[in-house]
Amino acid sequence: MSKNQVNKYVWLVETIYRAKKITLKEINRRWLEPLWLRKELAGTVKRMWNQYKAK
Repeated sequence: MSKNQVNKYVWLVETIYRAKKITLKEINRRWLEPLWLRKELAGTVKRMWNQYKAK
């Protein structure tokens, strides 16, 4: 099994574990979501959290 295939399985298991309950439709949406968008959203959430804590 290639390293790339193993990484896909790891991603799938982590996604299901983190979500606790998730539909196949949601898994597909997350899989197709571009990586740059996920990173951008994560950065935005972090900035918002830091602003909230500063208040």
